[in-house]
Amino acid sequence: MAHNPSPSPTVPHHHHQHASSVTGASSPAPLSDAEAEAKRIRNTAASARFRRKKKAREASLERQSREKREALAKLENRITELEDENKFLKGLILWKKEGKEEDTDNGAEESIVVEPERKGRERKDGVGT
Repeated sequence: MAHNPSPSPTVPHHHHQHASSVTGASSPAPLSDAEAEAKRIRNTAASARFRRKKKAREASLERQSREKREALAKLENRITELEDENKFLKGLILWKKEGKEEDTDNGAEESIVVEPERKGRERKDGVGT
């Protein structure tokens, strides 16, 4: 059986069990120690790569989270601006409507239906109804 330089991590590799792995020039113990050391070095390097990738993933997720929070804050501010503009325009329509009724004293003319302002029910959550 041929010598396998990189043993499977799940199967222990013992040189004294294989006749072809024992040569007259070297003993099995030092070769096994060298393989164990090489495996330990490979594992240490793989662990370091994993930790670097994990940190990079976490940093990316944190950046995305921050960007989403900033975008949400901008949208919530825009909602507030639009609600304020809507209230102003509704007030302007009501003001013009009241002015027409005073001028004509006839309510049969074109009527503008406007939703009354919601007093005391200001939105605090930024999203929803």
